Amino acid sequence: DMRYDDVSESANDASSEDGSLDADYDGVDGELAFTFAVKEFRALSPTKHAKVYSDTHETNDAIWRLLIFPFGSPQENARNVEANDALSVSVFLECGPKSAREASGQWKRHAKFALRLVHPTNPNDEAYMEQKDTSHSFHNEEADWGFTTFISRLKLFQGGYVDENGAVTFGVRVRPCDEFEIEKPGVRNVYNNEYDSRKETGFIGLKNQGATC
Repeated sequence: DMRYDDVSESANDASSEDGSLDADYDGVDGELAFTFAVKEFRALSPTKHAKVYSDTHETNDAIWRLLIFPFGSPQENARNVEANDALSVSVFLECGPKSAREASGQWKRHAKFALRLVHPTNPNDEAYMEQKDTSHSFHNEEADWGFTTFISRLKLFQGGYVDENGAVTFGVRVRPCDEFEIEKPGVRNVYNNEYDSRKETGFIGLKNQGATC
């Protein structure tokens, strides 16, 4: 889980670079959007770069960062022993409270968010749009949530998502919400209609995967 004492650190500074997904969106009523460029993506090693973190970004009362498994989460790797390009890239959003005192005990944050793979030459073309939207109640025992099978490495490479400098850019847009707005498994939530939340197989919390870091 994300700890308060490491919120300013990146797991692999040599392979990451943060930026803004939408400057007008950032910080408005607690909303947040940012991008995370994983450099030299093809050159990453499944042992040395099993996971990479973005820098942390703040909303009113929470800190957020992206967690990327370039070769899939540990459970995904255990299921797929084929060549590296056949593995899926796993993408998760991680949350924590800004207060060190609160972080040491029980806490909870509710949010709707969209995880996105940004195409370097066609970032706004729906034909190249790889995005998954959902919602989650983050708390001290489940501080991260995302997709173990966000996109296959083969599709990422063939789809032209690696830019001319060898980087792959991921983005996230976060909107804090009330608990009653969170989509519950097997329950249709009318409050999520405006967010266009899509049901995705393979969506699961990191802790449920046994891969929480």
